[in-house]
Amino acid sequence: MKKTSLTVGILAVLMTSIVSAQGLGYQETTPRRVKQSRPTVGARQTMAPASTTSNNEELTLDNYDAQGSLSTTVRRPVARGSLMQIAPVLGYAQSSFANVQAQNGAKLENLGGLNGGAELLIGREKLQLETGLIYAERGAKISNIAGIQTNTYNYKYLEIPLLAKYAFQPRTSSQFFVKGGLVAGLLQEAKVKQEGGGFTLEANIKDQYNAMDLRAALGLGGTLRINRTMGWLIQADYQQSLGKINKESPAGSVDLFNMSLGISTGLSIDI
Repeated sequence: MKKTSLTVGILAVLMTSIVSAQGLGYQETTPRRVKQSRPTVGARQTMAPASTTSNNEELTLDNYDAQGSLSTTVRRPVARGSLMQIAPVLGYAQSSFANVQAQNGAKLENLGGLNGGAELLIGREKLQLETGLIYAERGAKISNIAGIQTNTYNYKYLEIPLLAKYAFQPRTSSQFFVKGGLVAGLLQEAKVKQEGGGFTLEANIKDQYNAMDLRAALGLGGTLRINRTMGWLIQADYQQSLGKINKESPAGSVDLFNMSLGISTGLSIDI
């Protein structure tokens, strides 16, 4: 319950701070002086209606000065982009247990797995809130147990990220970014496969694990701008459990913590 309250609280603070800073604004440049011919005294004069340049600049016409120059004030809209982006992603991660040290000749190995889903970005500025829904495979392999046995642990999660993402360039151009925060992994499946001594046994062990794995996450990446509304995304991230993933176990067993290093790619689309 404390983890859920913390997650909801952080989400509320981030969304309030990010969304409140959004909106379409204007910037006003320093009045510029354009050399014009002074109107001929006595000549018929007409006033042209207000117009806009090809760059959508709103122009304000002032009086001629003593040198015959025209003072012009320019106000142009500031492009902010859409409030939200969606990014379908697909990737691969190597995962293991963070705190397990194999003994007596046994060997702890990484286990590879796929991940994919959709990320949702909220915010127009360089700082954005990232959430979404990701399917992810996690686990580890312990081989050479007692010289003959190998245990392969496979976990499948639905992950909900809650990250703050900061880009060093504006969204209208290609970007480099960093991000960090929390990831809530909702356990969908947990199995162990035991091999050795001429036998293979696979068992469902989901009831031995907690329903949620809350992790800390750090990542970095880049977006290559394709056009005004779409970019090619590539990113890497590291995740590690903040609490143990297994429930209370018999004496002699160890607490398990997930850790993973992954890479993913996809398209970032303004919506």
